[in-house]
Amino acid sequence: MRHNNTTMVAFSYLLVVACARTTPDTVSPDQRVEAAESDLVAEVRADEELFGALDVLHEQAIAHADLIKRRAHNQQLKGYAVMMSSDHQRLSHREHALRDALALHARDGETSRELAKASQAKLEIEAELKEQAIDRNLVEIQIKLHADWLAAFDELMPAAHTQELQDELVDAREVVAEYYDRAVALRADLAPHA
Repeated sequence: MRHNNTTMVAFSYLLVVACARTTPDTVSPDQRVEAAESDLVAEVRADEELFGALDVLHEQAIAHADLIKRRAHNQQLKGYAVMMSSDHQRLSHREHALRDALALHARDGETSRELAKASQAKLEIEAELKEQAIDRNLVEIQIKLHADWLAAFDELMPAAHTQELQDELVDAREVVAEYYDRAVALRADLAPHA
């Protein structure tokens, strides 16, 4: 009996090795081309969704800046909003030029929808803030918003398939981090002094 089990194990091993060697040969060249095309389509779709998320981020940053410019009383906060709007407009134009150069489109995806929804909710809160302590409340929302955006960038950046898009994401993340730091500094400046 023992001899038969050893023979069966040896035979099974040989069968597995034989199948492993023949598996690549069973895939036709057309199937290989189809698989490569499918992978390329998936990469393009993923990059287009990343561009879509960047579009949303820039649009929302500009919308927040515009609201702050209208509602804020503090001149430092208004200056923050002017610079934020300008920087995100610049990044948006550059991102569109890159996207055109790569012959890609911005595609709506789950990430862009989530970013837009969360940002829009914060815009609605900003719009309804009472005048009392409005500047501090606007700054607190900016801190939270930019922290959320930084987390989104950290999640999105590894998914980029082109070096150009990766570079664009890194640059945009640096700008978002800069405005996060500025908002934290503004919070300290606006804190009531005891």
